[in-house]
Amino acid sequence: MSVRKSNIEFLRIVAMLMILAHHYFMHGIIHFSQPDAYIIWQMGVPFNKVISTLAMPGGKVGVAVFYIISGYFLYQKNRVSLKKLFSTSFFYGFITVALFILFRDGNALTIDMIKKIGKSIFLPVTGGGWAFVTGYFIMLLASQWMNRHISDNQTRSTAVLLAVLYFAWCIIGEFFNVPYDYIQRALLFYSLGALIKKEQLNISKANAVLMFVIPWLLFSGFEFIGASNYITGDVKAEVLLKLCTAAQSIVTPIIAVGMFCLFLSFDSPNNQFINTVASATFGIYLMHDSDLIRSFLWTNICKAEQQFSSQFFVLEAIITVLILFLLLCLLDYILRQRIYQPIMDKVTKKILNH
Repeated sequence: MSVRKSNIEFLRIVAMLMILAHHYFMHGIIHFSQPDAYIIWQMGVPFNKVISTLAMPGGKVGVAVFYIISGYFLYQKNRVSLKKLFSTSFFYGFITVALFILFRDGNALTIDMIKKIGKSIFLPVTGGGWAFVTGYFIMLLASQWMNRHISDNQTRSTAVLLAVLYFAWCIIGEFFNVPYDYIQRALLFYSLGALIKKEQLNISKANAVLMFVIPWLLFSGFEFIGASNYITGDVKAEVLLKLCTAAQSIVTPIIAVGMFCLFLSFDSPNNQFINTVASATFGIYLMHDSDLIRSFLWTNICKAEQQFSSQFFVLEAIITVLILFLLLCLLDYILRQRIYQPIMDKVTKKILNH
């Protein structure tokens, strides 16, 4: 059994915190893709608006980092297992439905809600309710072909593959809002991780920090421009937002690779506590970003809108994200790691023995 590298496991924790912070603003304040998109954000004080845009890169970058990690460690693997992905996704499909029923406001179920419940229970991996999970599933299916292509071909051929995926995701996928752009994203960042492993890419800490910080600020600047000028239904404003979104996607790979290489350069000893917390990140993602409870979580429980108007907004936002991370981590440890997984292991063992 391979020993997990705690520097990369700590990167998983950081990436999940970045995703949580991004969703705090995206779903709790900006209300992206909703009729009131950006209205609450535009009414905020300038300082709070700047701080919120500084957190926005965390969503795309955090997801990219998880895919890069997979590409790095799955490169040259002869086989991959889908067991954990399906087992954990089905488990949290039921958990999120249970949470939805528990916290539901009592209104009658709509057809849309029933569809989401069905997808969560029966199609948690392929139903599209969790874009990251569906992208990860396709990535695993394609990983052996990707590994062979990257291993058997020269760097120039691999660069062409990356350029095609890069263009497909950054330009076509983001600007034209392609429904399955998350698949292109998964394959792109998996390939980057595999290429880093193949070439044994070694970037100095100073250069990695520059790759991380400068494009991060550019990403935040594009977000601020798009958000400040957005008006629902205004064609020019929507085109500007799409251009800013595409520009963000252009710098995302630079940030993600710089961040991964920075953490990879740290030679940290194996730390069981860090590894245990990091093992909960997938469960944390599934619990907090379900279609069924996402809106209720950020609006009713975390009360992001009210915090955004507070003079202590930054402190409240940080505390909210940290507490949510810790609570969901504890839930994953109790529900999945201490109850569900041991039961599944015993059932699997009995089946195999018979």
